[in-house]
Amino acid sequence: MTNSRRYPPRRDGGLRSAYDAFRHPSPRRTTNGAKAMQITHVKTVNIAGLSDTDLSLPSSQLLAFAGANGTGKSKLMACLLVPWTRSLPPSRDGEHDSVVEVTFEFTSQEIDVIESFDRQMGWGQGRPEPQVTIIVTQQPLAGLRVESRPNRHAVHEALLQPELLKRQPSLNLIYLPAERRLLPPQSSNVDLEQLTEDLALSKLAEARNSVHNFGRLDDQEFESYAKALCVAGALPSEAGAAVELSRWESFKASVDALLFPKVLLPLTRENPSHLRIQLPGGETHPVHELSSGERQALIIVSRVFRAGEGHSLVAIDEPDAYLHPALSSKLLQALRPGLGTKGSLMMATHSPSILDSLPPDAIVRLSYTAPPSVVESESDRLALYREAGFRASTLTQADALLVTEGDFDVATLPQLLPILGSVGLRSAGGRAEVLKTVATLSAYDLPIVGVVDADVRAVAPSPELAPLVHVWPAADIEGVLLADDQFLTAALEGQLVDVEVFPSIGDLKAVLQGLLTSFKDNAIAELAQRILREQTSISWPSPRGADPIVRLNDLARDTTALSSETINDAVQQATEAWNSALPMPWTMVRGKWILNSFVQRTSAFKNGDGFVNGVLARQPRIAAIDDLGEKVRALISLGDANQLN
Repeated sequence: MTNSRRYPPRRDGGLRSAYDAFRHPSPRRTTNGAKAMQITHVKTVNIAGLSDTDLSLPSSQLLAFAGANGTGKSKLMACLLVPWTRSLPPSRDGEHDSVVEVTFEFTSQEIDVIESFDRQMGWGQGRPEPQVTIIVTQQPLAGLRVESRPNRHAVHEALLQPELLKRQPSLNLIYLPAERRLLPPQSSNVDLEQLTEDLALSKLAEARNSVHNFGRLDDQEFESYAKALCVAGALPSEAGAAVELSRWESFKASVDALLFPKVLLPLTRENPSHLRIQLPGGETHPVHELSSGERQALIIVSRVFRAGEGHSLVAIDEPDAYLHPALSSKLLQALRPGLGTKGSLMMATHSPSILDSLPPDAIVRLSYTAPPSVVESESDRLALYREAGFRASTLTQADALLVTEGDFDVATLPQLLPILGSVGLRSAGGRAEVLKTVATLSAYDLPIVGVVDADVRAVAPSPELAPLVHVWPAADIEGVLLADDQFLTAALEGQLVDVEVFPSIGDLKAVLQGLLTSFKDNAIAELAQRILREQTSISWPSPRGADPIVRLNDLARDTTALSSETINDAVQQATEAWNSALPMPWTMVRGKWILNSFVQRTSAFKNGDGFVNGVLARQPRIAAIDDLGEKVRALISLGDANQLN
């Protein structure tokens, strides 16, 4: 068998090792700016249990490979790991070559590191292209051959170098197999070595190599790692710099979101050896007494968290294994913050509760009779569900489906409406997408309800869709929360705001009113544009930013379709709408526009999300959300009645 790790000679005739090339790496760099490394295409030939594949992958932060058992989901996932594992799945025909081609798109920062590696190794092949394909061929007699197109040794060798991956973690890949077991720790001691980069790298490699161990990963170190984080978070920093959250606090927040309403308790003087889980009533129990599904989810969150910041790719085989549909949805929400804006998550799954949270074009369909392909529509999604044996009558194997505009709604609503524990939640990605999804799926007599923002006095849903759509009484859900007295009361009673400076609801409302009125021109410009769109179709300036009304009036000079009088008339109508909405114009100004400013002025929180989660943990009764709960209950009751009939 040929050695895929044999390095080409230096141009000066010498040989050097990859270890020498990065023995003294530059300080670790993160992936600022552009989206980090992405896999854009995969091609497979002669892989057992998988149709030959030639597939361009959707550009989506969350991507799912879906299909019935035995269609090759795990095999396709294993093929994507080949650039790191250098081990192909078994061949379908042992007499012929098996080939896996994986195409990457790199950022300029990643290319800089690979180019530096090439230079230090002495290959002199120059700067890699932004898009490179790594080709791994398993030959029956000659063994493994690894190459890249365009030919750059540094590209396919870089993914194997621990020191390089430590310096540029976005070139590494986090993988978790389908079989995961959370075992008790081997020792009750606190070991801060659990937090080192070298150990994190070894754990990444261990998980990737489990693809050859029947896809099984035994995790004995969740509690050891969590305890080390807890202790390290309590230690003073020599740098003395203020940090927003310690790694322990971030980790605990993710675990608490996953286990809600349970919480993970830190080590204390009274309990210095073992972490505990606290129930809503105050009772506690050890971590290993969680349900099997909860333990599975903890492995995923902790392994992704342990890998650290800067990783661009996370691949999980069946993240839903042993998980209730509601827990599957919470798991995805818990993982999203770790991905940031640049990372992406690939999953092999046949769980409707996960697939329902994704748009159709973020799902790759695998079948017994055709190569993998991207799902193109909701109808195709339903066809996939039926082919995989899902219950299409309930779509999510839940009592109903709730479709929202964004991830904030998906994360927020279950905390206030316990009934959503039996409901599948999906983020559609915008108002128009929610209405389109509801219109499409309602034709199948599925129990579905859409939730949309009022935006800035947007057009109401059509009479046909109106019974299936809940419209917030404010421009968005953030506005719904901030406008509610019970939400503000919970913030005061929990001392989540500075009660010495803002001791009453009236004080908080005064801050909100000032922030709302600061967006007067923006709101008027947006509504005026909505009025004018009904009259013509042109390229409109954004209502955000400085002087939005001035920029709107400038259109009169640039187009013959609108006169100054027409624009002024629309602005006047919008101004009248603004005045009618006073003193608290929640229907005109989006709450998300003012949330962070409100939080920074009134509390010690660094961002709006943390503040909202803190208030919601106190379970305030929000009138507008209770109204949604009634609609969901009616929908579930109707679905139950239909099933009886």
